[in-house]
Amino acid sequence: MSITISISPETQHKLEKRAAIFGQDLRTYVRNLLEREAAQSLTETARPLHRQFDESGMSEGELENLIDETVREVRRAKPLASRR
Repeated sequence: MSITISISPETQHKLEKRAAIFGQDLRTYVRNLLEREAAQSLTETARPLHRQFDESGMSEGELENLIDETVREVRRAKPLASRR
């Protein structure tokens, strides 16, 4: 599969520098990043969020309230019809 994405010149430059460290061209480096990300389980991907939640001391109910309020704020700021 082939996809096309647009990135800023600054981001491209940073990625090219990282790719060079590994002796790769930009295309290979980005493909490897995406494949590694896709291979991670949801548990692995969410691990930093779980850690932050545990360290926050917040209860699950407080987290639910925070998420609900954030969703309400987003919906008030940008109605559904204009999000398309």
